[in-house]
Amino acid sequence: MVRSVSTKNSLVGLLGISLALSSCGFLGSQEVAAPSARASAAPAPAGLEEFYSQEVAWRNCGGADCAQITVPVDYANPGGPTTKLAITKVKANGEPIGSLFVNPGGPGGSAFDYAKAADYIVTPDVRNNYDIVGVDPRGVAHSSPIECLTDQQRDDILEADGTPDTPQEQQLVIELTAEIGKSCKDKAGDLLAHMGTIDAARDLDIARAVVKDPVFNYLGKSYGSALGIVYSQLFPQNVGRMVLDGILPPDLGLEQVSKEQAESFEVAFEDFAADCANQSPCPFIGDGPSIAKQLRAWLQTLDSEPLTFEGRVLNEPVATYALLSYLYFP
Repeated sequence: MVRSVSTKNSLVGLLGISLALSSCGFLGSQEVAAPSARASAAPAPAGLEEFYSQEVAWRNCGGADCAQITVPVDYANPGGPTTKLAITKVKANGEPIGSLFVNPGGPGGSAFDYAKAADYIVTPDVRNNYDIVGVDPRGVAHSSPIECLTDQQRDDILEADGTPDTPQEQQLVIELTAEIGKSCKDKAGDLLAHMGTIDAARDLDIARAVVKDPVFNYLGKSYGSALGIVYSQLFPQNVGRMVLDGILPPDLGLEQVSKEQAESFEVAFEDFAADCANQSPCPFIGDGPSIAKQLRAWLQTLDSEPLTFEGRVLNEPVATYALLSYLYFP
């Protein structure tokens, strides 16, 4: 059910639309210990030997080596259609003791691009000792991406009022939300039924074999933590060292996860306002609570009086989405 929310809670209400189009990746430093001393990983699952033993052609792609690996679309039918996954490896600065796979979350964030930012996401010690590897999940970014929406559709969704005040606005949100699912279904084809976390985790074990690592060392953030949890359940014998940051509780449904993320955004928003009060110059006057109140009032004004510039609209949801996006970063 879609309902109106107060101005104070406008950031929470608008997340319903925003979360459908955003990813939850963060940059930070994490230590990862040396891999365990297991001599070798378990043998390839029956019927998947050709995928596990495949040789790939690496090429330089600007500060990294890149390749494509082949995985089955349906693991229950490994002899059926296949799909290609983009993989990148940023070589260790020293003598590598193994690979560290990374995933920034989303779902839908590019692990391929994330790995290329290796200098910013792990410490110098990790960079010296590990090749940093990113694999874009199937259907994402560089791995046969599924483009569900046109640019115009994205604009229409972002401009929709996530805090509807009328039945007409409520109905528009419902229709646009349904449009996302329908458009993905129409454009994804057979891959749509095999886009789950279990499929993505099984893909990662093939990638581990392709880079010839006996164990799977992993740094997963946000949704990437769920991916790591599922991998450890499927391949416990192959797990090396794992860091799971910003844990996504696997026992919570989408509604509860979205609600709790929205509540966390409220805390970040208050901190943002307080930080502005301590900066010079700050375009707002007063202390943190006063600035937060001014920002909410401005957002509410945009609800009834949106701004336009060269045909583009700046209304309450667009401004809120921009604000939320920048709360992820310094």
